Amino acid sequence: MREALPDFEFFPRRTEPDAYGASYRIARELDKTWVPRSFASWKHGWPHAKIVHPIQLAERGGPENTHLVPLPEHAEFLRDSYGYEDVHAVGLPFVYAQSRSVERIPNSLLVMPPHTLPYTEDSWDEETYVEKISNLKSHFSAIIACIHRHNIKKGQWVREFERKGIEWVPGTRVRDKHGLMRMNTLFSMFEYMTTNNIGSHLPYAAYCGCKVSIYGPFSEHRKEDFANVSKWSEYPEVLDVIVKSSSEKEVRSKFPFLFVFPNQANRHDEWAREELGEDHVRAPEAIAELLGWSLEDQLKGYADLLRNWDLWMSKDTYLLFAHRIKKRIKYNVT
Repeated sequence: MREALPDFEFFPRRTEPDAYGASYRIARELDKTWVPRSFASWKHGWPHAKIVHPIQLAERGGPENTHLVPLPEHAEFLRDSYGYEDVHAVGLPFVYAQSRSVERIPNSLLVMPPHTLPYTEDSWDEETYVEKISNLKSHFSAIIACIHRHNIKKGQWVREFERKGIEWVPGTRVRDKHGLMRMNTLFSMFEYMTTNNIGSHLPYAAYCGCKVSIYGPFSEHRKEDFANVSKWSEYPEVLDVIVKSSSEKEVRSKFPFLFVFPNQANRHDEWAREELGEDHVRAPEAIAELLGWSLEDQLKGYADLLRNWDLWMSKDTYLLFAHRIKKRIKYNVT
């Protein structure tokens, strides 16, 4: 199975459209030999929580910048409530992804436990959840877990799944050139996908044809889990909304059809298409134009970047510099 997935290839996240290789996919469609820097934000995750602030849709830049969002109601929120003018509904990057040609394994189950981030705290009961999954073995031809790479680094989930004899594969990374393709391909290999928390993996898997479910002890977000995330220390009221929207009570109320026994789950293709904004997909040429890839926009963008360095600079830019220096050392380039 791992052989069917694309290898990890480092791709710097200069701005949000680079996440998981979204900008790379657009550049490939346009037969570009390089990926220009994007001077627009492009929301890359499923915004299932109630939208109450622009930070949930446009992490960088302000009303004067270009922003790509999943749905028309998101664009309307930014325009009408906060004065954003150059905002466009284009769907999430995932709907622009491509899958490798793979066959779906009949009656197979992909398990996606909660994932962590380097700066978040976690309080999951790994043993109880994996035990619940292990008890499903008689219902499926194969059960494989997908574990986020940050969880692997923290030593989470791997030991419990291996102890129960359940195989696992690593998920993708935000700086993976083939990140979107990797997850699209992985979802396309399974008939069922189950999880015990709310997140982008649900509509992503459903979009790829999986029968999705939420099963087992529900994993809720806690406000204290994000104590080290500077963004939420600046917007604590927004974090309150996100935590509440991610609670089992709220998720059951909003998505009751997801709470089923895994082998009784159904396909929800239309729901996934609507949530991810498939009807609003633009041609690669149009996305490139919105991202600021024309020569005129590149010149303007870099000029603005120099004037507003603090606004656009991120640790990922420093990582890019470090990666280039590392390559020079490795290959003795001067």
